Amino acid sequence: QTTDTDDSEGQVLLQRPVPAVSAEALQAALAPLTGSILQRAPIYSALKQGGEPLYVKARRGDVIEAPEREVQVHAIEVLEQQAERLRLRVTCGSGTYIRSLARDLGEALGCGAHISALRRLWVEPFHAPAMVTLDQLRAMVESGDEAGMDALLLPLAAGLAEYPRVDLDAEQAHRFCVGQRQRDASWPRGLVAVYGPDDAVQGLGQVDDSGLLAPQRRFNL
Repeated sequence: QTTDTDDSEGQVLLQRPVPAVSAEALQAALAPLTGSILQRAPIYSALKQGGEPLYVKARRGDVIEAPEREVQVHAIEVLEQQAERLRLRVTCGSGTYIRSLARDLGEALGCGAHISALRRLWVEPFHAPAMVTLDQLRAMVESGDEAGMDALLLPLAAGLAEYPRVDLDAEQAHRFCVGQRQRDASWPRGLVAVYGPDDAVQGLGQVDDSGLLAPQRRFNL
């Protein structure tokens, strides 16, 4: 069954019988969906086209040609296979749409597909054992456990550990915060985490091949 949103909340576009699919045939259908692939985003997505999110265009009834983007799908593991339902574990890079994976797998199998449930297990560097459920947070709020909630807070730098680090002095940090570019040949190239005096996170910057640092996102803390 295919839907306009590629999940169970959307309108059904096409319903076809589900063929008997062996484990081997399923793996063969999954193989082209792993690795570095071109993926077409769902039309109900936040990707922008002409400065406007696709979902706005879709709700308005516009005819949309969703863009294809290169994404990384590291692995797809079949956890459970039933006659008309699959449960998969996907390890993928940022920007990957699981709804698109389900849609494309359904097309490969000749019957169509959409997702009925989606659970994110981890986002690097945050893994499941350190995660807190909404029920746990709700219980802390209801019991007034402020100390427990404070203990769950992580420093902003915890989310930037994957990026190379650039340290600025006070004057450089001020220039960064007001959007000015500056150059230092010793800085690492690419997307970097920018820190100022006292280890204070300033934001994210992009360093080009010449060592020019351009602010990308500034954190006003």
